[in-house]
Amino acid sequence: MSKKIFLSFLLLVFVLSACSNAESEQVSPCQNPVVPIEVDFSWDPEQSNPGEEVVFNVVVTHENVPIVDADEVKIEIWEHNNPDYHYMKETEHVEDGVYTMPWTFEQEGVYYAYYHVTACDMHRMEKEMIVVGNPDVDTIVAEPDTVEGKMSDDHDSDHGHDH
Repeated sequence: MSKKIFLSFLLLVFVLSACSNAESEQVSPCQNPVVPIEVDFSWDPEQSNPGEEVVFNVVVTHENVPIVDADEVKIEIWEHNNPDYHYMKETEHVEDGVYTMPWTFEQEGVYYAYYHVTACDMHRMEKEMIVVGNPDVDTIVAEPDTVEGKMSDDHDSDHGHDH
């Protein structure tokens, strides 16, 4: 009987040590401060028309490991050269490292989306141009955009627009 107990105990120790080794081999994000966070920014659909919902997707990883607890994942949106259309919105964390935000552009035009991500004590941001409908992009962008860099705390809401 004692031999069965000893073998059972030995098997239990072996199983537990195998489990702890597997857990210790799992990589957690933010362990290497030399490696920057990775951000994949996209929206669907890429080509949209006024009144259609666009879903912005921000995928945040560090050394290919999803970051589920980023300090900040926001998207700043503005229309080219229109200071009255300028918003900063929080995203929603929907799954491992994936943050989303729905948005509806009501009018045809050239817009910009600027993601702001803070995670692992690092900050990343990048601006992308979004064309809604079929505007004359060359004519619009020929005029310098004066809105960039004017984001202030009083524009943190959508000012009653349903986005």
